[in-house]
Amino acid sequence: MAELIKILIRAPSELEHVSKIFPLLLQLKVEYPESQIHILISEDSEAFYKALPFDVFTYVLNESELSLPGIHKFAVNQNEIFNIDLYLDLENSFKSAFVGFSFKAKNRIGYIKGINKFLLTHKVEPFESYRPDKVYLKLLESYLKKDLSELKIEGSKSRELLSSKKTEELLKLPPYFLIKVTNLLNKKEFWNDFFRFFEEQYFVIWFDPSEGEEKYNELKDYFKSLEQKNIYLVKTGKEESFLKHLVHSVGFLTTDKNWSYLGSFLGVCTYTFVKRASDLSFMEHFKDAPVLIEMDNEIPVKWISQEKNEPIETVDRLVNILHEIHEL
Repeated sequence: MAELIKILIRAPSELEHVSKIFPLLLQLKVEYPESQIHILISEDSEAFYKALPFDVFTYVLNESELSLPGIHKFAVNQNEIFNIDLYLDLENSFKSAFVGFSFKAKNRIGYIKGINKFLLTHKVEPFESYRPDKVYLKLLESYLKKDLSELKIEGSKSRELLSSKKTEELLKLPPYFLIKVTNLLNKKEFWNDFFRFFEEQYFVIWFDPSEGEEKYNELKDYFKSLEQKNIYLVKTGKEESFLKHLVHSVGFLTTDKNWSYLGSFLGVCTYTFVKRASDLSFMEHFKDAPVLIEMDNEIPVKWISQEKNEPIETVDRLVNILHEIHEL
């Protein structure tokens, strides 16, 4: 029987970087199949880790708000985390390096940045790349002395697991598009045209509860006001509920960079509205990538995918492409 390896990771504090550590996490499970992975996270990111095909243990830690004695106290009071074999510092600060030291991890891996090198047992020279997932995976490459440059990940197992968790209500729905767009009502002209080119199509529109009840009611009123030749279901709730809606959708339209790559990771056709293609970081180690739809105010101007780049210029053309892909 393989030996249990305990791994502790300080995840990046930026929410948009959470999905970018997935190649590292999946490869850790390949290298150490019997490992137990503990992740120190910032608030509001726990739901993203539920998209993984295996369980991880998450704990909220904002070390920037703590003194060094405070970090040490946090470490000694975590009864679930002890005898750590491997610590990966993805935050790359002195305090995050001190976290691994406080947990007495046997092997502490991180990029050299000032005096944090004195707290690391495996020091990696800084690596510059505009592809963050590559930067995170490079730490493991260095530690293992193994070339992982050809690694490509997908979340088919995650999709199966999420689909099996009491989703009878969703399974009864006809094929639906899931829409999660910030300030949707600010682009009424675009959305009026967009929905007008569909017939008898189901749409689930996901509302972020942090925007407040007043905006939630405004959104529901807007969809009631549309010509009812389609079905519009306005939903809200916790991220775990959103994930279940995501995996059962036929397509996911969003402005949310954090969820964009997770949609593709889970095997959902994901379409992300951006002002410029550079607004969404390219990921080196994901098998699938979201389609980018470049917008000029309320006009879609360009379709950017792994297969092709082409001008769109009209909402009608955009909807026609979606019809062709999904055979609507």
